Amino acid sequence: MTAKRRFFPILLSLVITLLLPSCKGLRSRIDTKPAEPSGFLDPSHEMSAMGNKSPFHLTWSNTEPEQLEISAKRTEIYIAPVETYYLRPIKMKLAGAQYRLLKKERDVQRITDEIRAEFIEAFEESSAPRYRVVDSPTPDSVTLQLALIELDPSSVTGNIVRKGASIALTPAAAVGSVFTNGRVAIEGRLIDTTEKWSLFEFGDREKDKLTFYTLRDFKPYGHTRVAIREWAKQFEEMTRNPDWREMGDARLWTLKPW
Repeated sequence: MTAKRRFFPILLSLVITLLLPSCKGLRSRIDTKPAEPSGFLDPSHEMSAMGNKSPFHLTWSNTEPEQLEISAKRTEIYIAPVETYYLRPIKMKLAGAQYRLLKKERDVQRITDEIRAEFIEAFEESSAPRYRVVDSPTPDSVTLQLALIELDPSSVTGNIVRKGASIALTPAAAVGSVFTNGRVAIEGRLIDTTEKWSLFEFGDREKDKLTFYTLRDFKPYGHTRVAIREWAKQFEEMTRNPDWREMGDARLWTLKPW
């Protein structure tokens, strides 16, 4: 067998690993299943899946004309501290075993602080925000309430081993990510601060993005922070975009190493 023929299967594996996740039918909506509702959101509101048309797995929107007319006059947004009452134990077996063995606690407080900070920053840095961020609820504000319901750190040790296997440039390294990936899930609701009715509710879960090499794989919450930033930007964009149902979700894969 010539060197060219020996190299062809490796090249093919490389191309498949890169391109397959970007296909519309195999996006993260398939690989990353929606998280089970936690009880944080109103159970009487029927959440629906918008597929790839929505930045979130599940959504519910208020359709009452009178309520929407009143709430449309609000110009400010208060982003409340993130709720952790509904946070579930680690479900990913490898990371869970490592944390139990080391008797290590998750950085829940730091992550919830970062979630709130990222959502605030998304509005403050937007070129044309629908709402102005305020430090406390006002009669002219809506309130965004968020809950962290899943926080599974990436397995740093497992990723070190997996990256060693990836030197061979085979799909086996990507398969190994099933055991080393972390994931994070949140739920949120936007309410009218004065009237107390809900305007919009959502839930979403994200897992580690597929990439050949990234420094995020060697940090327990490296991928989590990417998901948080994307959620914040998507939500801010949604508040000023009448066609938010056509926004689409973030990519499952990335070539950025940081």
